[in-house]
Amino acid sequence: MNKLKPIVFTRSNNKNYNKNLFQQNLLLKALTYTTDLKELKEIAKFHTEAEVLRTLDKLSIRKEYHNALVKNKLDLDYLVSGIKKICDEGGSDKVKLNALQTILKSLGLEKYDTLETQGKNWEEILLQIYEKEKVEKNTTIEGDYDVITPEMPEEERKKRESDREIEKSIYE
Repeated sequence: MNKLKPIVFTRSNNKNYNKNLFQQNLLLKALTYTTDLKELKEIAKFHTEAEVLRTLDKLSIRKEYHNALVKNKLDLDYLVSGIKKICDEGGSDKVKLNALQTILKSLGLEKYDTLETQGKNWEEILLQIYEKEKVEKNTTIEGDYDVITPEMPEEERKKRESDREIEKSIYE
């Protein structure tokens, strides 16, 4: 038996049609133990019993939908062969390119990660770029000038000392 994939309405402002795949899976597992509507509501964390029934309807519609696709021979083989036919015989280059991009996206190859950035998060990549630029630019500036640091006012110095003492007492 084939494992059916969920049907999802991706652009809907109505919360009744949102993706609640996690709750659907919880309901399917909970149905092996109980069929009581109140218990199902508690297990899947629904607010109302109507939401439980609506989700069960989604699950039954999903099964009916996939059965209808199979009856009409609209399976993955048909879709892939249709896209391949467009790639081979498509009229314009734009149509062929869109068909090929569809195949790349279905394979998860629409992103072009280089070996240098693969497996790293954005912070590590930024640090590497910063280090390269720092080495290339060599940011030390040489010149004939003296840096004069201003003297700290007495009030500020006393305030900082008292703050340090308070910090020591807190963390000791």
